[in-house]
Amino acid sequence: MRGAVPVAGRQRDFTKANARAKRLRRLMTPAEKRLWARLQDVAGWHFRKQSPVGPYVFDFVEMSARLIIEVDGGVHDLVPVKVRDEAKETWAVANGFRILRIPNAYVFGTGEPAMELVMGALREAQPGR
Repeated sequence: MRGAVPVAGRQRDFTKANARAKRLRRLMTPAEKRLWARLQDVAGWHFRKQSPVGPYVFDFVEMSARLIIEVDGGVHDLVPVKVRDEAKETWAVANGFRILRIPNAYVFGTGEPAMELVMGALREAQPGR
């Protein structure tokens, strides 16, 4: 089934993550908004923004490619945030996802560095596509 999350329970069982995702969609950072605008133009792929996957919320997810994109600003250098990010990444990898971390600086300006990383990750996920 397309979009299914291979974890115990269904996404609707993760009510905290679902509520957090809804709130975060309204509070996207400028970098997230800019990258979201670019991701919507990627033909043949369907990205979700501030998407709950299991117990976590990720910035962007492309389920068929099993790709998670996290946009990292300066706050991600703080120790508590690094610890949380590591836990999220460990969970995602254990559940068959690939994590792509993109610094804010790659998104601003033309945004091409960020999009090159995204397109490269999509090609790796499904080379024949």
